[in-house]
Amino acid sequence: MNYGKKIFFGTEANEQLHFFIFDSNDGKPIHIENVGHTMPNKDYCIRRTNSDYFIFEYVISGKGYLEINGNTYELNAGDVYCIEPGYDHVYYSDPDDPFEKIWINIFSDFFVEVFHRLGISGKTVFKNTHCLPLFEEIQQLSKTTNYSADICYPVTSILFQIACIIANNLMNTPLSETAKTIKQMLDDALFSNITIEEIAKKTHFSTVQIMREFSKYFNGETPYNYLLNLKIEMAKKFLINTNMPVGEISDMLAFNDPHYFSRIFKKKAGSSPVCYRKQK
Repeated sequence: MNYGKKIFFGTEANEQLHFFIFDSNDGKPIHIENVGHTMPNKDYCIRRTNSDYFIFEYVISGKGYLEINGNTYELNAGDVYCIEPGYDHVYYSDPDDPFEKIWINIFSDFFVEVFHRLGISGKTVFKNTHCLPLFEEIQQLSKTTNYSADICYPVTSILFQIACIIANNLMNTPLSETAKTIKQMLDDALFSNITIEEIAKKTHFSTVQIMREFSKYFNGETPYNYLLNLKIEMAKKFLINTNMPVGEISDMLAFNDPHYFSRIFKKKAGSSPVCYRKQK
């Protein structure tokens, strides 16, 4: 069924939903839209266009898939996936082994900043987080009230713990020498550009090997998307901390034209460069 113009539900069968009432102008760090528990269902599918809230989900069992930002991720038991506002995405069950999961959707400018500060913005699927007790705690809190404000602060604390666990796991994952080399070459291309073919020529690996090795250590992310996210994060710093025109920032970060840069920036950050500067 359709939900407004932004969400399509393939099915809601076998799903426990708890919606909350909130005042978006009350100054709280988060506003909880809903909390849920999805039981195994081979037809389960959710599609959103330019989603306007954060989505935190924990896979308890089974398998599913997430398509976002040009990447497809396999979701398995123990995985957490966090989808930031502004992204088109779809996730669905594996028909042969449908997943069971607990989740929460929130509106929050606070967590936009948290994700950036912890270095997890733009990343999506996180392995071996051992966060099930925290999601279960959110689920129990959701049963105590229909008002977001009543449980706002304990839920904020729990979600912050989850974000910190994710960030710590990423920081402490050792990289292979190949992955380190690829990462360094991408980091060095922040103010220029580099292709997979150029990396392959310099490292003497095939493009397939480079994609596979990088994806293995960087949470399923492609080298192209990693570099793009790096450029967008730097663009945000220029927009906030300087008076440089958008076109000049685009040129500095080696985008081919300002219109393309603005489209990519809006897709990644949820607003145009001009609006982002005004908001910040």
